Amino acid sequence: MAGYLCFFIFMSSVLPFTDASFDFASYYADHMVLQMAPAKAIIWGYGDVGAFVTVSIYKDYNGLMKKTVQVGGNADIWKVALDPVDHGGPYVLYAEQFFRGGVTSITLQDIYFGDVWLCGGQSNMEMTVLQVFNSTKELAEAYLYPHVRLFTASLVQARVELYDLDKVDLQWSVPTPETLGQGQFTYFSAVCWLFGRNLYDILKYPIGLVESCWGGTPVEAWSSARSLEKCGLSIHIERQKRNTSYYDYSYYGPEVYSVLWNAMIHPLLNMTMKGVIWYQGEANTNLNTELYNCTFPAMIEDWRTSFHEGSEGQTDRYFPFGFVQLSTNQKSESNDNFPIIRWHQTADFGYAPNSRMRNTFMAVAIDLCDETSPYGWCVCVGLVSLRRQAPVRVAAAVVLDCLPLLVKAKCVNGDGKGCKLHTERSGGIVDLELAGHVMRVTALTSVDRQVGLAVERVAFVRSLHCAGRLCVMQRWRKRSY
Repeated sequence: MAGYLCFFIFMSSVLPFTDASFDFASYYADHMVLQMAPAKAIIWGYGDVGAFVTVSIYKDYNGLMKKTVQVGGNADIWKVALDPVDHGGPYVLYAEQFFRGGVTSITLQDIYFGDVWLCGGQSNMEMTVLQVFNSTKELAEAYLYPHVRLFTASLVQARVELYDLDKVDLQWSVPTPETLGQGQFTYFSAVCWLFGRNLYDILKYPIGLVESCWGGTPVEAWSSARSLEKCGLSIHIERQKRNTSYYDYSYYGPEVYSVLWNAMIHPLLNMTMKGVIWYQGEANTNLNTELYNCTFPAMIEDWRTSFHEGSEGQTDRYFPFGFVQLSTNQKSESNDNFPIIRWHQTADFGYAPNSRMRNTFMAVAIDLCDETSPYGWCVCVGLVSLRRQAPVRVAAAVVLDCLPLLVKAKCVNGDGKGCKLHTERSGGIVDLELAGHVMRVTALTSVDRQVGLAVERVAFVRSLHCAGRLCVMQRWRKRSY
């Protein structure tokens, strides 16, 4: 391999270079997985209009194929469909641009062919490997799966359809404890990783995982305008009617129609892929709940059409689409919206696949709710009933309501202006600031890992606004957990 790399360095040194912008699109990089045969992997990027671009694939010094295309039209885009390649690797992808007597070249190393899966949805998909029960074991075993590769798109929204990703959080990477457990609700998705790891255990060939999800987001944000119009929704409606009016949803992800389709899905359409897995629905228990039996199947159909067309027919028209049926979030719920969403997730058939959702598969999670989880919906629902109590006692009750792990907690040293919440379980202390009906969390000290995770959830609380007997919490970050 060393001699092989020297060959490319030599070629680059003897050829004259132009100063033009010649590059791959944002999601082509070292360590990536390209979709294997029988599909043709699509490679695309940017170049000078009128230039010729040649893309070559090498393995063990041997050239396997060479494709040439002209950067034509008024756009600076070039696109190549490779010949089908069976699973395996590593390969080297070498691209050259020939323009006005100059040559520019780019080399991508450690490329594999296998199955590429897109992982989408809201916070359920966004939760990272660091946050699962056996995270220590999972992270330690990351090195056992060097052929499962990871990619994460950044959280970006746009009013118009973008042709390429604006930002990338995690460029194609080999799994390590750091790339799998970067932080909470960052990267890498636990559901996506465990799905891909299981596929690799069964199939024994490379798997590429593309994470593109955002917590607290409804299906409408991930749907194109044409998809929504099939369900009677218009992207020109900026404010959507919710089933409830007393929540402050400023800490959620974007809800404006199509903004995540535009910025986080549409840019991926040129990519050839195997299929999609999806974990979403909670955000629609309070937004267009009655339409989910239309919006969700319509989104699936629209994604399939769009990826098929964007990849020049290489992504299967009816690629497999898997989703998780929502679990309950509490043992008792105040309305029927969760079971309604579960029913609508199957297009009102009660099972999948069905005639409206062909080639889909569903994971049932109704028995898997963990009400003690510091990350669950029940942790930060943010609605608290005020009783006739002193401000300090009310503040303590609020924290206890949002932290089920802090059992036997009590407020000590309360003077009406400040309060230290002490937990007998771990000795952890949270400092609270009280000013009328506004609560702010200002400090965290001395907490063990288990309770600390719960305390960190409250650390994102920005304020507690009260009106009458209802209080609404706001978080520091505009993201749902």
